[in-house]
Parts: sequence; structure tokens; C-alpha cells
Amino acid sequence: MRRLSLKQLIYNNFMTSALIPILFIEVALLILYFTVNSYVTNNIAKTFLSEATKNLNSMVSKEKININNQLVEITNYAKILQREHELFFSNVKLREISSEPPVFEFHKNGAYYKKYNNQGSALFYSSDTKMEKDEKYKAYYTEFFDTSFKSMVDSNPLVSQVYINTYDNMNRIYPFINNIAEHYGSVLKMSDYNFYYEADFMHNPTREPVWTKAYLDPAGMGWLISCIVPIYNGDFLEGVTGIDITVEAFIQHILNMKLPNESSAFMLDDTGTIMAMGDKVEQIMYLKELKNHVYSNKIEGTVLKPEEYNIFKHPKQDIRLEMGHVFRERIDSKVISISGKEYLVTQKIIPQTSWHLFVLTDMEALIKPIINIKKHSTKVGFMALGLMLVFYFFFFFYFKKNSAKIASKLCEPISLLTENTKYVGSEFISYEYEDSEIEEIDQLNKNFEEMTSRLERRTQELIHAEIKKIEQEQETERLLVVSITDPLTNVYNRLKIDEILDYEISQATRYSKLFSVIILDLDHFKMVNDKFGHQKGDHVLVQTAEILADNTRGSDTVARWGGEEFLIVCTNTDVDMVYTIAEKLRKEIEAADFGIDTKITASFGVAQYMENETKEGLIHRADTALYEAKRISRNLVVKSEI
Repeated sequence: MRRLSLKQLIYNNFMTSALIPILFIEVALLILYFTVNSYVTNNIAKTFLSEATKNLNSMVSKEKININNQLVEITNYAKILQREHELFFSNVKLREISSEPPVFEFHKNGAYYKKYNNQGSALFYSSDTKMEKDEKYKAYYTEFFDTSFKSMVDSNPLVSQVYINTYDNMNRIYPFINNIAEHYGSVLKMSDYNFYYEADFMHNPTREPVWTKAYLDPAGMGWLISCIVPIYNGDFLEGVTGIDITVEAFIQHILNMKLPNESSAFMLDDTGTIMAMGDKVEQIMYLKELKNHVYSNKIEGTVLKPEEYNIFKHPKQDIRLEMGHVFRERIDSKVISISGKEYLVTQKIIPQTSWHLFVLTDMEALIKPIINIKKHSTKVGFMALGLMLVFYFFFFFYFKKNSAKIASKLCEPISLLTENTKYVGSEFISYEYEDSEIEEIDQLNKNFEEMTSRLERRTQELIHAEIKKIEQEQETERLLVVSITDPLTNVYNRLKIDEILDYEISQATRYSKLFSVIILDLDHFKMVNDKFGHQKGDHVLVQTAEILADNTRGSDTVARWGGEEFLIVCTNTDVDMVYTIAEKLRKEIEAADFGIDTKITASFGVAQYMENETKEGLIHRADTALYEAKRISRNLVVKSEI
């Protein structure tokens, strides 16, 4: 057998005895890194998703309580009316009428109705009812109900109208409907409609308040949901009293809740029919919410929502199956798939009505922070892999060249390896080792243990830093909105509109772009505050801001200039165009119902920006035009000629 020197033996076995095991360890550690990283990240994702689901579930539970309280309040209204009306019908003629005496007459179609608005309810008697003395007494003395009707409509933004329908086809309804006999037609049979028959003895033997499904209102309010209650005189059903909520008001005041992660809510009745939903849900459900209605013909009988609004009869199979399963089994929270996209659906049952409150959350928005963490961790892993390959490329040639030295200095390569491995794989999360009884190897293992501890600590720091960054960005965004928004009207404030004016002037100077401004001031606004109080005055300002925002273009900017003054910046608009816009706004304000017993008007001044004009000069010209409008007659638009 050929003998080998120790130097040659070490040299010949160097590749298999040193490099290959080390390479294997590094590859194993990289695999371990990706495995552990995946495990930890998945656990973080599960924890995050679990906490997010719990938080969302808690928020929806609070909203459920809030909604239930609002519906309980409406139900209590109905019970109050039930007691009042049943007491009334026990002795019709012992009631005093506090309002202006009503004027009744027969319409040319034969119906008996109230001709003029005395700031109370409208009244209609179907032409197939014979109008004797008792019927006319009832038409007259039920004016007693108007005080309660008006109080409920005016005090609760959910309530759109309150009414009573009687067995002999009389309808008293508040607010007043002009020419109600022509609106209803000659004959109106109350028992044909769900807002009457669902409260009769056959459908409601307990005589408790009943909530209807969404239906089309024959009185012209569009799609409604009603709380109805029977009115008995002994065991005789005198009629049914109802409180109406429009679907639009339901969406605005009940479903307009602030939910995280771009979540959106909608309500279903106890059969699975969608009662009300917002814009986001419309897109998900491939349906358009029914709010308003064009009344081309009289509504004959009960008109409910089409069957595709029932989730069990929806055209899309995944909605029927997945959402139907959640509804039927009353599942609190579940991830479902609609059209290939995953949503977290949260469900709560409203105790007062047994309606189902559904909240849909886009899973992409929910787990976006986790996806970002996964991407970052994977990127770090591949960077480590690249560094390892580069390192081993040079490492191989280095040891090949210095093999003779390694043979003579056995401890040097081990020490060098130990020193080098202090920095290799510092991103790895965990490593366990056993005592090898060799000092250098033990040191090497200790270094690996330190690496895993360091990686775990850095991972936690990264997670906390990412969460803190998100919170800081959200707070910054909120503070920015607050700083530029008028807190009462929710339009831009003077600080923001000054910035926009400076920008438009710079654009006009540089590119010769046109723009104009509108300044308006509410006429006699001090009288509104003095007469109706500052709360009503604030309501007028808020509604005025909404009218301005709804009736200007997307490129225009509305801001509160101060007090009862508003300023609108209209881009790419000359003085004639901006005059037209201002005139439209003037008419909209004049025609609007502000909920107070006086007409609200506004005076307008408009001006087009002139070349080399200062911001102050432009505002001064528009303001001068405004004061000219007030001097002439008020409720007028005056333009500052160029």
C-alpha cells in the first residue's frame, strides 16, 4: 500500500472532509431558514388574521347593538302610536284639533281628500267608501294624530313618513302630499297592501309591532321598509298605523358605518332578501340597489324586490351556495369565494327584527401587511443564498491555493472557519447543537446559536417597525385631512382653498389656463340663527355645502370661506360659464327644503381670473359682485365683468 504524507492526506481529503460538509451545513441552514421563516410567517399571518377577525367581529357586534337600538326606538314609536290611536277610536269626538281647521272636498275622481296643507298630514278616502257623517267626523278628528306624526318625522332622521290606514280605506299620512287624490287615483284598497294585511289578526294575532320586507311605496317615496302596528277598538280592527324608513335613509343612517380594511355592510331580511346595501356591495353582488322609483303608473297591490335580490335565488351560483350556507347556518364569520375572489363575511342577527347584518371584507386588503412581511423575508433569504454562492466561489480557490499551509497548520483552517461562520447565516432563526468536546467546534455551534437568536430578535423588530410605520402613516393621513377640512360642513377650509387658488394662478400664469371663482353668502342667515337657533343654522350650512358639492363638477373645489360664506374654484371656466354654474346653484338652494319654516336663499358674486391679477384682487372682484347682488335684491348672481 502506497503511503501518504499527512500533508498530502489532508490535501487529498480536503474537498470531501472540509468543503463538502460545510457546504452541506450551509445549504441545510438555508433550507432551515426558509422552512422556519415560512412557519413563523404563517403563524404570524394566522395570528394577525385571527386578531383582525376578532376585532372586526367585535366592531360588527357593536354596530349590531347600535342598529338594534335604532330599530327598537322605531318600534317604541309604533307602540306609542298604537296606544294613542286605540284610545282615540274609543271616543272619536272628544279630541281637540290644535292646528288650522282642515278643508276637505271631493275630487273629480270621486275620492274625498284634504285640499290644502295646514302644516299637518294629508288625508285620502277611497271613492268606494260612502262618505256619511261618521266618516267625515273621522276624517276631521284624526287631525289629532298630526302632532305625534310630525314630531316623529322631524326628530328621527330615519323616519320618512308616518301614517294610518283604516278598514274603510282612509289614509292619513305625514308629511303632506299635494293633490293626494290624483296621486292615489279613485280607489285604494288598503287590504291589498302588505303594510296593512301583515298587521291584521290572521298575520299578527299577538297585535305587536311588525316589520315588513322592502316594498315599493304607493305614496311616492320609492322603496321602503315599514314598522306597522294594528289599531283595535275592542276586537275590531280599526286600521293599521305605520312608520316608514326609505331604503336610501336606511343605507345612509344605519349601514354607513365606519369599518376597517375597506369592509362594507348590507342587510338581509329573515328570508335572505337584500333589504339595503351600499355601493361596494352592489359591485360584489352584481345588483343595483333599489332606492328611488319613477312613478309612471299607480302602484296596484304590494310590489316586493325582484327574486334575484334573494341570495338563495341569485343568478350567480357561488353567491347562492356560499353566502346561502352562511345565512342558513347563522355562521358568525367565514371566508367565502365570489367570482374567484375571497371575502371574509361576518354575520350578526338583529334581535329586534331577526334581520341578518352581513359585512364583507376583501381578504386581499385584510392580509396585505402579512404579504408584505412574507415578501421581505423571502427577499432576505435569497440575498443570503446569493452571498453564500459568491462566498463559496472565492472560498474554494482560496483553500485550494493554501492547502499546503493548512496541512502544516491543522488548527488554522478550523479557527478561520470558526471566525468566518460568525457572520454566515446570521438571518437563520433556530439551531440546536450538542457538545462535541472540541473547543473550536463548540465555539462554531455557539456562534450558530447566537445567529438564530439574532434572527428571531430582528424578525420581531421588523414586525413591530412595520406595524408602527402603518400606524404613523394612518395618523399622518388623518391629521392632513383634519387640517384642510372644515369640521362642520366637511368641505375644504380656507387654508386649503388658498393653496388651490395659488396653484390655479400659477397654472394660469404659466399655461394661460382659464379659471373663475364663485363667492356666495346665505341671505339673512343671522335671522335663521336668531329665530331657529345655532343648531338649525349649522344644519343649514351643512346642507348648503352638500348642495354645492352635489351640483358642481368633479374638477371644481368647494370650500367654506367663513361664517355663512362659501367659495368655489372652477377650473377651465370663463365668466359666462361660471355665471351659469352659479345660477344653477342659486336655484338649487332656493328650491331646497332645509327643515325650517323659512326659505333659504343665497347671493352670488362670480369673477374670472385676469392676467397678472393677484389672488386678493380676484377675491375682491368676486366679493364686490356679491355685495352688488345683495344691494340689488339678494337671491341673485352678479358677475364681475373682465
